[in-house]
Amino acid sequence: MLFSKQLTFAQQLGALPPYKAPVQALVAMIAFTLVGCGDNPGTWPKEKAAEYIKQSLIEQGMEMNEVTLTEKAGGGFEGIGTVAEGETLTLTVTQDADDHRLIWDAKGDRGSFLDGSYRLK
Repeated sequence: MLFSKQLTFAQQLGALPPYKAPVQALVAMIAFTLVGCGDNPGTWPKEKAAEYIKQSLIEQGMEMNEVTLTEKAGGGFEGIGTVAEGETLTLTVTQDADDHRLIWDAKGDRGSFLDGSYRLK
């Protein structure tokens, strides 16, 4: 043998040829990163953010009919939420992709104010 290369246990068993191990490790790392990005509330699309906010308002005691959001210039969302009793909530949503955070507040036309946030740790 002209040269000898130290092999890992998996390579010795034939699972991975020595030249493929770094490539497969890189592919696994990229796949893991991409899967994690979908759960970052700082990058959620408006539909997912609206559903989360609706559920949060319900958990805070509001009987919500609907939450609709539109994208704001410069990032985040704004929108309205309708409560079963007829109150209309004005929603402001801020997203921070670097901090993995979604922050929202809801101001009602009858004086109510609710807020919340979600941060992926």
